[in-house]
Amino acid sequence: MEAYTMTRPTAYQQRQAKARQPRRLTAPERLERDQRQAQRAAEARHHALEERGLPADLVVEIAGR
Repeated sequence: MEAYTMTRPTAYQQRQAKARQPRRLTAPERLERDQRQAQRAAEARHHALEERGLPADLVVEIAGR
């Protein structure tokens, strides 16, 4: 069997690959994404505290110092 090799991309193809960028998010979309991310982080902290058997108000106690 012959081994087929791929040709190197042309300069045009390389420019096109670099030019493809994801669509920029609008302000409301960024806000929604950030809120979802913050919610997931808060839930992860809550679960981590529960797993370690620490009190739920530990964060408040630390912040109050």
